Amino acid sequence: MSQFVDVLEEMRTHYKSSLGQTSPRRYAASQHLASYFTAAQESSAELSAQENDLLKGLQIDAQSSGQEEASGIETGIVDATEALKSSGASPTSVEEFKKKMEDQRKKAKEDSNTRIDKIFDTAIKIGLEHPELQHPIVALMDTIGNFFNDLFNKIADFIVGVVRDVVAWLKNAWDSITSTFKGIAGWISSWF
Repeated sequence: MSQFVDVLEEMRTHYKSSLGQTSPRRYAASQHLASYFTAAQESSAELSAQENDLLKGLQIDAQSSGQEEASGIETGIVDATEALKSSGASPTSVEEFKKKMEDQRKKAKEDSNTRIDKIFDTAIKIGLEHPELQHPIVALMDTIGNFFNDLFNKIADFIVGVVRDVVAWLKNAWDSITSTFKGIAGWISSWF
């Protein structure tokens, strides 16, 4: 394998294993890939319009994927909240709601892993087909990996906050869900 593929595979593994860590750290290339990674980060090659379009395609894919993930989780949270409200927030239904929220957190992690795999696979394919883009792709994928980690953490933090005090949160549930996921959507749209 090339150093390009090795760095992206190492980066993919890092970002997937960092999901859900309380203080995720930035990717640091292993010793044998450090000089390649540093060179890729510092690269400032002039790119053609077609090359820029390929990189822009990765950015658009990442944003679209992030929006899909957030939207899917929001729908799951809305459904769980509607079920809780319709049950009158009995102790049994609160426990069921907490379970559903934990399921949503797990789903968010699984979705993030799947989306990270998909975007890294695409990046590797583009880089192998267009070797002149390998350095810019490495730098971009580091940014995208950080975005996906941040996205998962925003969703997980929201879920943890809700589960901490379900009954108090339930009073303002719709405003909380709407403002949180509207904020996440706005943040995703400003990734690039």
